Amino acid sequence: MFYGMLVALGMLFAGSTFLDGCLREHALLFLGYWAACAWITFSAMLLAFFDLLLVRAAARRERRRLERDALGQAAPSHDENPR
Repeated sequence: MFYGMLVALGMLFAGSTFLDGCLREHALLFLGYWAACAWITFSAMLLAFFDLLLVRAAARRERRRLERDALGQAAPSHDENPR
């Protein structure tokens, strides 16, 4: 994700500065260049969203494990007879 965003930012900078004249002269090159930049940006955003989902799932799994461990230790054993 990080390197994808670095490439997209580098392409954005290059396309806006020193490649601007060349890109404006050739319409297909212009469209292809900015489509590639958009694709790299979009794929990095999808990877970030996927990572967010994985982190949330891991946190939920860990919270359930901690609750199960805490309730297992705090609850009295059913083998003991309170009478």
